[in-house]
Amino acid sequence: YHAAAFTDLKCNDIKKFYNTNVLGTEHVLKSALKHKIKKLIYTSTLSVYGPALYHVPITENQPRLKSIDNDYELTKTMSEELIRSYINKGLTCCILNVSRVYGPGPNTYSNGVNKIFKKILNDKILVVPSKLNIEANYVYIDDVIDAQIKALIKGENGENYIIGGENVDYEQLFGMAKQVANNNIKIVKINYKLLKALIVIQDKLSKLLFLKPLVTPKVLDSLFTNRSATASKAVKTLGYQITPLHKGIQKTIKFLNTQPL
Repeated sequence: YHAAAFTDLKCNDIKKFYNTNVLGTEHVLKSALKHKIKKLIYTSTLSVYGPALYHVPITENQPRLKSIDNDYELTKTMSEELIRSYINKGLTCCILNVSRVYGPGPNTYSNGVNKIFKKILNDKILVVPSKLNIEANYVYIDDVIDAQIKALIKGENGENYIIGGENVDYEQLFGMAKQVANNNIKIVKINYKLLKALIVIQDKLSKLLFLKPLVTPKVLDSLFTNRSATASKAVKTLGYQITPLHKGIQKTIKFLNTQPL
């Protein structure tokens, strides 16, 4: 299995992305080929496909028609191309394109969905951009682990499998989390264009002062891009099963209730 990646979209140094996501992957591929590993499972991201087109859920066959938005997407795309070159050399490998993961786990910068759930659980006010009709696909962590195991057994060489869950927009996601958390948090919407302008200013000031920004325009754009998708290929081919979103949120909120504020 190769699941390591540098994912911090706030980082402006492409070398950090390249060294981990491309060079690091190449080290794994070389070693796997040298030692004749029977099968390698590579964990990639749904975002290599770009946005969902015309609100049609992303599939493994969707061509990318929009330019790459950030260094993470770029280097994960490069790593997939690298994998295909090693498959041509004789390596057996399949790729899992994972959507937005949530569920019990460590509090890291890449676990943005859990951070939102924690705010809904504990805060009184949640300030969000006004574009709450943007859809994305959310997958429970246990499903991702299950997919890794099933891909090792049934995954076909050279194939991509989208590993996802349900498609919902932010309005629906926040509504479910509020209901489960039983917290009457007030959600305050700020005009998206105004918020982005403020983030651009903050980003430029951060660069001048050599500080890490709280959020960048690229992060905002990535979060508010339609990424609805379907995992039907994995369901049919791997026997992959999806945890219902409401059930997954219940388990996640229960876990977050046990964590320090």
